[in-house]
Amino acid sequence: MGQAVLDVLYNEKLLVSSTAVGNALISGLKDLLEKHVNLGDIRGLGLFIALEVVADKVGGLAERYPTQTPQRLATPYNTMM
Repeated sequence: MGQAVLDVLYNEKLLVSSTAVGNALISGLKDLLEKHVNLGDIRGLGLFIALEVVADKVGGLAERYPTQTPQRLATPYNTMM
């Protein structure tokens, strides 16, 4: 079963595809970084992407939300927003 998964990953070029889609998504999100005061940073690799949510960006420095905030932002499906 494990070999079948690896075969699909290789044969359908999923790594190359996820890298290309991820790069396009990160590029588009970085354009939003300048427009929204609550986005501190965007980083990632492939489709594994992280958005840093901040209270406010002042002078290039981001004041982070308290650690309990991500729990408040969690969706009913236990995914982070």
